[in-house]
Amino acid sequence: MMEQLSFFGLGKLGLPLAALFARSGLVTIGIDIDSALVARLQAGETPYVEPGLAELLEEAAPAITYTTDAHSAAATHASIILVPTPSDAGA
Repeated sequence: MMEQLSFFGLGKLGLPLAALFARSGLVTIGIDIDSALVARLQAGETPYVEPGLAELLEEAAPAITYTTDAHSAAATHASIILVPTPSDAGA
């Protein structure tokens, strides 16, 4: 049974998805390389203007933590990666 999830990428798509998993009770570690973003999240701020996001983050707060340390994913049962991926249109 999966009890802990790590989530790479806390952008406008990743953060709400990670928070939904956490709100459902799954212990979630949100990981991002942007230390300023992580600091804002750790301080309880909502970094994006999105209807319902502030409330979702508040509901998820008991089960989600934020970090820049990718190694923290080693302690989780599964990882989801949702980061910008460049594509070469000419390939």
